[in-house]
Amino acid sequence: MLDKMRYWIVRCEACALVFLAMLALGVTSHAQSLNSESQFMTPFFAGPIVTKEPRKTERANPVISDLLRSSSGPTILLVSDSGRASLMSGADQSGFGTVIPLPVEGYNLHLAEGSEETLWVGGYSKPVTSVFSTRFSYGYLAKVDRRGHLYWKREFGGQTERRIQGMASLPSGGVAVSGRDSDRTWLAEISDDGGIIWERFIGLGKGSAVATADGLIILVAIEKSAAAPSYREDVAVWLFNQVGELLDRRVVREGINRNQTEYSEDIWIERGKNAIYVFSNWTSFAQPKPLEIAKIDPRTGVIWRKELPATIINPDHGSAPYSCTAAMTVLANGDALVACDTNGDEITLWRLSAESGALTESIVRLSAPPRNCEEIWSPTILLKARSEETVWLFGSPQSSDEKPCGWIGEARTPQVK
Repeated sequence: MLDKMRYWIVRCEACALVFLAMLALGVTSHAQSLNSESQFMTPFFAGPIVTKEPRKTERANPVISDLLRSSSGPTILLVSDSGRASLMSGADQSGFGTVIPLPVEGYNLHLAEGSEETLWVGGYSKPVTSVFSTRFSYGYLAKVDRRGHLYWKREFGGQTERRIQGMASLPSGGVAVSGRDSDRTWLAEISDDGGIIWERFIGLGKGSAVATADGLIILVAIEKSAAAPSYREDVAVWLFNQVGELLDRRVVREGINRNQTEYSEDIWIERGKNAIYVFSNWTSFAQPKPLEIAKIDPRTGVIWRKELPATIINPDHGSAPYSCTAAMTVLANGDALVACDTNGDEITLWRLSAESGALTESIVRLSAPPRNCEEIWSPTILLKARSEETVWLFGSPQSSDEKPCGWIGEARTPQVK
């Protein structure tokens, strides 16, 4: 471990000297041209991800899938293409902590915090394609605790392509889930013992997220616009009470997509102080759309919206534009923080003022990867706010076909000017 730390220190010092020399020679960087801050990430740990499950195939390599941002300590969900999953608990400067295998089996799994020490794990299971190319799958949900104990696991649907994409705990001990049901969005309340209490079908099955606040269940999903003269898809917010009654609906982003056959959405919800943040972008290679952040008071509507054009990367060699891999969190004071892999050895951080959406940018530069993880830094980024001044960044390969290396680092949050 001491040798590894010395290696990192030498690498970072060398990179810092090169950077300072560039400044002394008057070389203008991308960060300077944008009048933004520049810093080097402080790497804590980088190395192969080790699990207690035997790896049977190369496609069983584990990757970091999700991270609980609301819990006091980092709790990480680790998954593989074989459908297996583990928790990593107690990550710190020395590594990912304790790896706890989970008795679950599903795909595109993600985490939500339950009551007391419980966790929700959701995704989909048993995907099949019929002879007529129709896809079917079950929405998959499991209730576990932080020690890996399984309370129960359930599958929902099966006659459609059903997937759980969002989860939010309820005061009753149950959970609100949202996801895809073929060409519709599925919203349901699931009881503490795994039964469906009520369910609704809304909009299009092209991405969704769900949150709870002030006794409301807040669904964000994509719908077809009835008002537009030509085909158009919008991002909308629906408000429900605890018994599933629709209270309100409003559009928060118009024209995110105009191609009916495209499925390239990314939608998230993060809770802030007395408000929620809705993040949406369209990652299609044909026509990607920038990430947009909307701060919303569920009772009164949109407070402000901010689009980040720099989340669309325009390569110098003439290739088609594409969306960067984005991650987001909310700081304790309510400011939103977004990270993007805008360059192979850089991560861009944007901090948005909770009050106005005013933007501050910081370029986080990455030193060379360590010898035991010789591939380039992974573009998969998850953020965990440590304070208003610092944030931890977690990464691993996007695909389990790659080497199972993961990393943890720290960066300063951009300072509001």
